[in-house]
Amino acid sequence: MAWACIMPEELSIVPRGLVCLANLDTRHHPVHRSIWELLDKERANAPLRYRLVDLDEQYPHSKAKVYLLFFIIFLYFIFIFIC
Repeated sequence: MAWACIMPEELSIVPRGLVCLANLDTRHHPVHRSIWELLDKERANAPLRYRLVDLDEQYPHSKAKVYLLFFIIFLYFIFIFIC
């Protein structure tokens, strides 16, 4: 049972937030390049990670709350049967 007391390394790591930066033109603007170089430095204790993305980056859409629709339909049928 000694193996049950050992915590995996994945659970002991503190998660870091991800910040996506869009519309930084690091090729043509030296100010943008210096901002990105400052943020891109990897620090061991930094609470955030930074990622450079394009303006047309596609993010996943949130899923519809289907259970709310079922609840409303359920209440509608209860109201019909009671009245």
